[in-house]
Amino acid sequence: MLELLLVVRALAGLGPLVGDDHPASTSTYVGYLFASICVLPIAMKSIEGDRAVWSSAVVAVAAAAIGVIAVRLEMTA
Repeated sequence: MLELLLVVRALAGLGPLVGDDHPASTSTYVGYLFASICVLPIAMKSIEGDRAVWSSAVVAVAAAAIGVIAVRLEMTA
């Protein structure tokens, strides 16, 4: 399910790049878009075999980072 949501996020993020209203800084926008679809899978892969207390903290930090990246993505669009 996570992979499907990331594909939807990536496709929705490509809208401003193919539309008439391009972002002011295309490289920054693409960087934020790439980060928004890569951070959570990397965090999930890093805790795959580890079920310690800190595993939840890693996922929480990654989720917070996704929120920050989403706001920055909207600001650059």
